[in-house]
Amino acid sequence: MRMWKGTLTGLCLLAMTMGNPAGAADDPAPAPADSTEAIPSGIPELHGHRFLPTIMVPSPFINTFLRNTLGTGSATDVTTPDFIINGEPVAGLSGNISSANLSFEYQLALKRWLAVRAQFGFTGQFGTGVQTLLAEGLGTSLDVQFGWLISLRQGERSQLSGSLQISNRTVTGISVLNLVRDIVDGTNLGLSHKTPVLNALAGVHWSWAASELVGLTVMGNVGNGETLDRANNSDWFYRTGLAVSFDLDGYGLPMGVAVSGAVDNFGGEGAAERARAVESGIRLSYIGRESFVLSLDMSWSRVPTVGIIQEFDVSSLGLSMRYFF
Repeated sequence: MRMWKGTLTGLCLLAMTMGNPAGAADDPAPAPADSTEAIPSGIPELHGHRFLPTIMVPSPFINTFLRNTLGTGSATDVTTPDFIINGEPVAGLSGNISSANLSFEYQLALKRWLAVRAQFGFTGQFGTGVQTLLAEGLGTSLDVQFGWLISLRQGERSQLSGSLQISNRTVTGISVLNLVRDIVDGTNLGLSHKTPVLNALAGVHWSWAASELVGLTVMGNVGNGETLDRANNSDWFYRTGLAVSFDLDGYGLPMGVAVSGAVDNFGGEGAAERARAVESGIRLSYIGRESFVLSLDMSWSRVPTVGIIQEFDVSSLGLSMRYFF
């Protein structure tokens, strides 16, 4: 009897061990992998560093967010070149130009490696003096973009992604000076000129966390499409940029600072004479919440313009809000 009791007890213990392995009650079975649930949310982070997203140098991170930006800018001492009317030289006009802009951007992460994005932007430009009102008058720019962001490689400290983008920009200008020139030349094209510009771009974006304090983001775009100069059917364009971000949260401050710069040749009137636009800026951001970033942008740029054959300096100030989902 004792032998049967011992045998029965051993079989029961064996069955319990096989049915409930050691540690199974403390370590539940892992859930099946789901790439959708694994998509990161909140401010992008690598190796303890939270990267400040900037408009000037877009980030390579696959996430979902909504951004809206409101800004204003001004350029002083803008001078038009001298021109000829009825064989008589007329001195160029000078004055100031101001602008205001509003933009929205939405990016949706479809997979951990793929996101789609759409952007809408509107810029209004106007002269602030009699001279520049005559020369440049009023101008508007309506920009609509649609694109894809594809993750190529992700490591503990770095993220590399590629992008494809289609951009359609419509520039409208109202200039009394250009109307006078057209009338003198015998071609009255009207007071308002509207020029649509369609471009396709491909880019590479890379971020690297040097430490919990410092992060680096680099981007480069190249594309082909229409120009503001209708004498050229199409042309090649480029844009490169660099941003250095500082995450101060580790020092007890829920703040971040980003310094960025970019160079492109999207502006100008023709391929041979197109001048490069150079931008630089500083972004101060509140990052006390993972799902929300409030930023103040201060930027300076040297840009060419249509109508005034001159590069001029523009100072801008903007407020940007970004919501992560």
